[in-house]
Amino acid sequence: MRNLVHTLRQEDAGFTLTELLVYVSLLGVVLAAAYAGMFAIQKAANVSESQSRFTTAFADPMEQMSRIIMQATKIQAVSPYRIEVWTDRNLDGKPQLNAFYCDTAGWLTWEWWQYPDNLIYSTNPGGYTQWKRWVMDINNANEKTGFTPQPLFVSYNASNTVETNPDNIEYVKVDMVIDNGDRTTSNDVREISLREGR
Repeated sequence: MRNLVHTLRQEDAGFTLTELLVYVSLLGVVLAAAYAGMFAIQKAANVSESQSRFTTAFADPMEQMSRIIMQATKIQAVSPYRIEVWTDRNLDGKPQLNAFYCDTAGWLTWEWWQYPDNLIYSTNPGGYTQWKRWVMDINNANEKTGFTPQPLFVSYNASNTVETNPDNIEYVKVDMVIDNGDRTTSNDVREISLREGR
């Protein structure tokens, strides 16, 4: 009986303090490695999402502005934060006036007016048959309150000097600035040549 009691006590002895410390230390190393891996994966996913969001924020508006400005038959007006160009996108003899502009609220907007026939270009906005307005981006920081103003449009003549006369403009540099949401900005720049013979 004495051997049986002695054997039960040895089996019920449990873990020693040293064994518990080794176990907890190993568990801590494994959990720290797992956390570091999960943290790295989460950080990479956040960066990927941010890059994707900004690529879309830049690509769509820049592509639209490029296509319209390249097709311009006449530039109506240009300023650092607004450009107005005439086009006939579907070659039906009915001109469209397109305006791209940004504002202090952070909106990048495209407005479009369809006119009924090949009228003489004028600054009179009346007489259009259709009007559409698209907000292309709500995080534009070119003129946004709280950010350093940066021109959205800079126009150049054939001598590569800044030009304000719409009749002498050869190309337009579009420098689009986006608010990253953390008081920092990202930008994309594109030079758009106007078609010859306009």
